[in-house]
Amino acid sequence: TQIVNPEFDSSEDSDFESIILDATSGDVYALREAVDVSVDSSKIQYHSVVMKIEFEETGNEYKVLDACPCEHQFDGRLNGLEGALAIRGADGVLYIMGLCEGNHCAEPGVRGDDRGNGKMIIMAREEGTVVKGYDCYWKTIRTIDIPESAYFEDYSAISLHRSSMTAAISSQQDSRLWVGTLSGGQDGVFDPMTVEFDASSGKVYDFPRNANCEVQYCNVEGIQWVESTNEGDDEVDSDEVPKVVAAVSDKMKSRGRQSYTCLDKDQSFHLFA
Repeated sequence: TQIVNPEFDSSEDSDFESIILDATSGDVYALREAVDVSVDSSKIQYHSVVMKIEFEETGNEYKVLDACPCEHQFDGRLNGLEGALAIRGADGVLYIMGLCEGNHCAEPGVRGDDRGNGKMIIMAREEGTVVKGYDCYWKTIRTIDIPESAYFEDYSAISLHRSSMTAAISSQQDSRLWVGTLSGGQDGVFDPMTVEFDASSGKVYDFPRNANCEVQYCNVEGIQWVESTNEGDDEVDSDEVPKVVAAVSDKMKSRGRQSYTCLDKDQSFHLFA
């Protein structure tokens, strides 16, 4: 299914960055990275927008049930929320944890390029208007730090294996993967005021380089843990940390903005063990 709203201006980038599943209810959300939601062109405002969507029975069409901007306002359209998780709290509330693309949730520049300062914004849906034209929004509850061991220029995707609370965070610019623990990262246990990444648990892996030790996976924009069963078993050993990560790559940047070594792996699906 192509996640494109037919009401979008064809000249406008859709900026979809993540598809989010609420495992408790089965509801599906799509995240737009940074949208100009301003009414007055002299006061441009960039907010990520969370769209609740419902697929038709055929699976080939969908409809938007609601679209709510995130309360957090970004500096510009280049670095908004790049990935997200949906997780149910101990209070039964659905929380979305949004992964900022830039360090300090900032645009490229002094702060946005300040490595080792990744952030995630914890949000809950509220009725009301913080952005004109919308009657709902995702309220910022808290912002948490990604451990400094994820010493990345940017942060492109996140996946959480909930039963073991093992998180994986990728960097497109560095072509690397951080793996560590999100303490409290389980449905029904999650507390937005106490959840933290375990700073002592992180380990960084390179995505494979080519024969000349050059970066070839230059545009990893989505990752997902892949669970497996033991031979002869029907049930997944859910407490064991998966050994396989699936990834998808975006299109290579044109006009000399990326090395030719990036072309072979762009717009592809990958499995890493």
